[in-house]
Amino acid sequence: MKTGEPHVTGSLASQAESHRILIVDDEPSSLKTMNGYVESFGYKCESVASGAQAFARIDAGIDLVLLDARMPGMDGFELIHRIRRREDLAYLPIIMVTEANADDFVVKPLDSVALRAGIGVLLQVEICARHSPAAGA
Repeated sequence: MKTGEPHVTGSLASQAESHRILIVDDEPSSLKTMNGYVESFGYKCESVASGAQAFARIDAGIDLVLLDARMPGMDGFELIHRIRRREDLAYLPIIMVTEANADDFVVKPLDSVALRAGIGVLLQVEICARHSPAAGA
C-alpha cells in the first residue's frame, strides 16, 4: 500500500451497511428505482425530490450523493457547484444520473490523466463489444 492511500478493511458488504447515500431526483419513479437499487446493494438511503432539499440534508452524515442532472429549481449542476464551494464537502463523492446516453464524461478544467484513462477504457470497451458473441463476431 502506498503512503497516503486509505486502508480498507472488512468486506464490501459490511462497509456498505455503514454508508449513507443521499438520492436526489424530482421524478418519483426514478427516485423509487434508484432507492431500490442502492438499498439492494446494502447501503442506507435517504431520498429527496429537489436540489434545495438535498443541500439542506448534506450535513446529516451523508457519504455519497446520487443525483439527477435535470431538476426544476436547483438542478444537479447547481447542487454540485454549491457542494464544492464548501471546504468541508470538497471530497464528498457525487454520482450524476443523466439521460444524455454518453459513455463517460470529463470534468473541466481538463485533467490529462483522467482524459487519457477515459479514452483508453472506452476504446477497450468498444473493442470488446465489437468482438463479443452478442455482437455476432
